[in-house]
Amino acid sequence: MPLPVFVERATKLESKGPLALFSRGEISVLQSEMQGANKSVVAEYQARKASGAKQAFCPVKGEKYQLGVKELMAKLRAIPAAQARTMTTTDAMRHLLAKRYPCPA
Repeated sequence: MPLPVFVERATKLESKGPLALFSRGEISVLQSEMQGANKSVVAEYQARKASGAKQAFCPVKGEKYQLGVKELMAKLRAIPAAQARTMTTTDAMRHLLAKRYPCPA
């Protein structure tokens, strides 16, 4: 899913406040999208690691990176608009992980 579409849909959902709980279908779609993006980025990381290719990010062994919904949305909204327009949710996940876990130069 294009990142701007994801952010727009999530923002509409957030604007409903507690009534968002009645939008289970939309919640499921957005959760599945981010879970799929995460799985794709992890699979990419593992494949690149196995092949010895340069990594986009270098996680700390044993550390689990988890974001709450509000924190995730804040980080996604912080991506400059010009950059976000060309990104998918998978690209955004990779971007967030690269910022959190930069590889040594």
